[in-house]
Amino acid sequence: MDEQKDQLALRVRKLWVRWLMLTVVGPVLAFGLILSLGNLNAAGEVLWKKKLPNSTDSPPSVADLDGDGSLEIVVGVMAMGDRHGRVVVLDAATQQEKWVAKVPGHVQSEPALVDLDGDHVLDVIVTTWRGDKCVRALSGRDGHELWKHAMQGDMYHGVSIVEANTGVRLIAASIAGDLTMLDGKGQPVWSKQPGGYLFAPTTLADVDGDGTPEIAVASGRLHLFDLDGNELWTTGNYGSIGRGAAAADVSGDDLPDLLFGASDRRFRAVDGKTGRELWAFDATTKGHVYESLDSAPIVADFDQNGTLEVFFIAGKGTSDGTRPENYGRAYALSLGKGSDQWPMFRGNLKRTGAQDGRQTHPAAELK
Repeated sequence: MDEQKDQLALRVRKLWVRWLMLTVVGPVLAFGLILSLGNLNAAGEVLWKKKLPNSTDSPPSVADLDGDGSLEIVVGVMAMGDRHGRVVVLDAATQQEKWVAKVPGHVQSEPALVDLDGDHVLDVIVTTWRGDKCVRALSGRDGHELWKHAMQGDMYHGVSIVEANTGVRLIAASIAGDLTMLDGKGQPVWSKQPGGYLFAPTTLADVDGDGTPEIAVASGRLHLFDLDGNELWTTGNYGSIGRGAAAADVSGDDLPDLLFGASDRRFRAVDGKTGRELWAFDATTKGHVYESLDSAPIVADFDQNGTLEVFFIAGKGTSDGTRPENYGRAYALSLGKGSDQWPMFRGNLKRTGAQDGRQTHPAAELK
């Protein structure tokens, strides 16, 4: 059984890397290295590297920020000697810096991109880890601060964004257990306390098909809220859901379900409307006490055979004295003839926490 899993993992890694490079950013993929940002072509060859001000754990965002027809890359870095991280915007074609902004603490979040004020420029939303506990909006033009909002705790991941004809809403969660919706000016619309250690990013999905997304929030449990802040359902406790949920229809009803891994080493799919568990896959590899399933899943038809697959990684990754024992295993599970995709972390290259191509919900009624 282990040999079969190893062969599957190798095949999946090759297939996934090839698919991701061809799909995510056309022929190239932006990725973070220890002190660099790099670009690969479809053959896995490094096209360029760009040294960053410090190390990074921030998944880069890619979009045309200023509407000039050229792409920019936005990435955060860890705090430097001044205890401030940086948000760096690069011209994707030349790798030249367009602007750099200071942010207290580590910018480990994936920058979320959205036009906050209707000026046709995508602004940059980041959070802070071991900083000032703020969600911070930066101008996409030059990086100056537009506003900030303090949460109760630190935030490792970024915000989710709802765009509608009546405005923009941002959803943030912190490790203190607070969940807050903000308007486009950074003012709180509502705040809830689902509790738990809300380390994971939130996810947006229209689970009932009414044109308005719901909000999936992960701690040890998965919670679902509507845009008014009402909790619709919650699951049992799975330990820790560290990287949030992917949204895709895997039950055949043309409505998105939610897929996630947890510290109990199970990968699960739950019905989006009810939270009912559809299935669970035991991804235990060696059973080490620190082994977990702590990767963000991606969903797509990797082999182009008309059915969906989900890709994720499980294993042990610690930096303590047992570090030499670290290991990991990649999995791809067949999901059948579902619909939709979740082709990358946070669903799309603007990192808004929504299914690719579904970042906007024009008919959504926002308070």
